[in-house]
Amino acid sequence: MWWKKILVLSGLTLFTAGTTIILALIIAPYLPSPANQDVLGVKVTAPAALFSTPTSAEKNKVKNLLRFNKAQVKRNVVKLKTTSLWEKASGGKQKLKNRLSFNLADKINLIAALKKTEEISPNKFVSYGTIEGIENSFATLISKGDMLTGNIYLPDKIYEIRPAGNGLTIINQIDPKKFPRDDNIVSSMPNLSDAVVPMDMSTTTIDVMVVYTKQAREDAGSTAAIESLIDLAVADANMAYENSLVPQKLKLVHTVEVNYAEPASNDSSTELTALKDLSDGVMDNVHTLRDQYKADIVTLFVTNAKLADGTDVCGIGYQMDSGNKDDFASRAFNVVPLDCISNLSYIHELGHNMGAGHEETNASPTGLYESSHGTQDPDCKYRSIMAYPCSCAGTCTRMPFFSNPDVEYDDWTTGISGQADNAFTLLLTRDEVANFRNSLSDYRPLTNVNLDQIFPIAQNFDLSNLGRETQVLGGTFNTTFWLGRANNDELYAQTFVANGPAANNKVTVKGVSFAASRVGNPPFLVRAAIRSDKNGADLAYAAVERAKISANALSDNSWVRADFSRPLTLSSSGIYYLVIYTPSHDSNNYYDLGAESITTNGALYQEINAVPFYNLMGKIHYETNLTGVNIP
Repeated sequence: MWWKKILVLSGLTLFTAGTTIILALIIAPYLPSPANQDVLGVKVTAPAALFSTPTSAEKNKVKNLLRFNKAQVKRNVVKLKTTSLWEKASGGKQKLKNRLSFNLADKINLIAALKKTEEISPNKFVSYGTIEGIENSFATLISKGDMLTGNIYLPDKIYEIRPAGNGLTIINQIDPKKFPRDDNIVSSMPNLSDAVVPMDMSTTTIDVMVVYTKQAREDAGSTAAIESLIDLAVADANMAYENSLVPQKLKLVHTVEVNYAEPASNDSSTELTALKDLSDGVMDNVHTLRDQYKADIVTLFVTNAKLADGTDVCGIGYQMDSGNKDDFASRAFNVVPLDCISNLSYIHELGHNMGAGHEETNASPTGLYESSHGTQDPDCKYRSIMAYPCSCAGTCTRMPFFSNPDVEYDDWTTGISGQADNAFTLLLTRDEVANFRNSLSDYRPLTNVNLDQIFPIAQNFDLSNLGRETQVLGGTFNTTFWLGRANNDELYAQTFVANGPAANNKVTVKGVSFAASRVGNPPFLVRAAIRSDKNGADLAYAAVERAKISANALSDNSWVRADFSRPLTLSSSGIYYLVIYTPSHDSNNYYDLGAESITTNGALYQEINAVPFYNLMGKIHYETNLTGVNIP
């Protein structure tokens, strides 16, 4: 077997961020934690409770928030005590406490012991841990100041923890049996035979973008609240992949509200089609954003999801199958309602986009491979992420596992060899999915430079990245490292300083970013190239569609980013030129930056009409008189 067999006993995933908390606890069996416990013969005092009771006036302020969950059976409003959540760390910063006491209701007190915490952005952390005294427990947590969001899963119920503003938190008790089923775009294509196991088991990163409607944002309570819910969904997905031994993780590259009004009687399949279509006049800017942020998969969060006949569903997405696998990037979309996040429906719809199918009793749509099926626990206590509810009596709680015959949870083998192994499906499709778009990590800044920061001529400073990734460096400055567009077509001058290993004294230019507008209609494709001689051969080039060059007045939105067909490695000093042209235009075979059909912004971007992408390894010294940086 390609999997190493394990018995999953417990886990906890927690995400935190300066002022929002998202929590998901998955617990079986459920037991309340006493105020004081005996752990290995040592008395352990429970941490201070996270919640207190707000006033009636405070409760009334949030009475209309977060009432959209169809599976909700009880609702309570509490107030978060931030002193029970945060403590001071070195340097005056705050950090999450290692043990947290979630007093959810009378006689319900769960103590989370955090095992691992990572900062995923400034003041935002992801943490992992367990619930003390409870085997088979999992949790995800996102925190930011006085906001708390989360899901707590029990064998027969779910508690949702949602921020309501002003330090208030809403706790919803959910009956998981009342969740609508997930839907999909049905496929009747035959399964592929299971492929050969890939040898590379390193972790693959899949970039995701989540957009949401105005109604969804209003129902969540605020932009910060819905972004917390999105973070929660992504965190649960990464926990599920780890639980299932799938070497992949999601990276959330962008979230934004879209200009789309949810109709009163919406058909989610129609919404999904509108999300996917490029030029139907509905949410078309999503595709521009997808290209800009290099998102492999795009999700629309809504308040309600329904079939054409009005039946509620928990989401809908396109199914990767044997007929569309080779061009599935154009179908990597799904729609999920906010009230189904605690049903793990976001992860379910992503599973369809990655080739995973339902359990065999509900085998429509057909998954990609013969073993692309989910599973249900024979005792009807649990089901995998891709499985529909059990037909027999029992809670049949959806747990954060993709079917895998070599992973057990609470004596339940989550998959069946050769028959139900969606984890294997994801293993086989992960690299293809991750290449639907090039990663946005290609465009992260190398180093933070303040616009007011000035380096005297010949002063050394360090530029470094965090790993073997392509970075972006550009801006308004004159330097021996890079010259902006100080002269007519001059892109930059490059001087290397031998302060490090010789192998580091080079730059790989991956592409260019330039500001331009068009007058008239140049040919469909325009070429952006770098040359050492303005009238010479292209050292590297990229084809740019005419439609991507604005026909309007130049603005910040007129920037065009173009990746070269082959990266250009420079290892010596020199002046290089950015040339925008169309083939056979004149004897010099190029359009200058200020020529007829292509006009650049000489005012706003006089010195930054081109920004090179650099691929730097390690740390490199440069001499510069840097005066500012402005990366579009």
